[in-house]
Amino acid sequence: MADFDVELLTGDFISAQPSSIWTDPAMNDDPTRLNPRGHVQHRHMKLLVAAAGSLSVRLRAVVGGVAAPADGALGGRLFGWSVGIWPAGAPIPMITSPFGGKTSQASFTLLGLYPGHYVFVAARPDGGHIGYPLDVEVAS
Repeated sequence: MADFDVELLTGDFISAQPSSIWTDPAMNDDPTRLNPRGHVQHRHMKLLVAAAGSLSVRLRAVVGGVAAPADGALGGRLFGWSVGIWPAGAPIPMITSPFGGKTSQASFTLLGLYPGHYVFVAARPDGGHIGYPLDVEVAS
């Protein structure tokens, strides 16, 4: 289990709101397929991008309640970011990290030419991994 959380920030870097909370209730004798970490809800995030445009997306880690802590506060356990899933035919989104001089933040550029499902991954040595799913849709 990860010892941190991840937040999505977009546009003017105000925390983005989830488009919905993903639920998967138990049915008959089958349990739910979700295993949330206590207070953490599974989210379904949708971002709208102009067909010929791009959107800069920033993700940040939250460690011990501190959003985007400085590298010096991480005890040498710095963050790494990667793209786990991207749409077929799309280029791998460019990652900028450290962003703002902190490995606890990363910036990705999404293109309207390549809508679909993306998963961005934050990792920390001995701290686990979190995959953050985003669905990119073309704005009409």
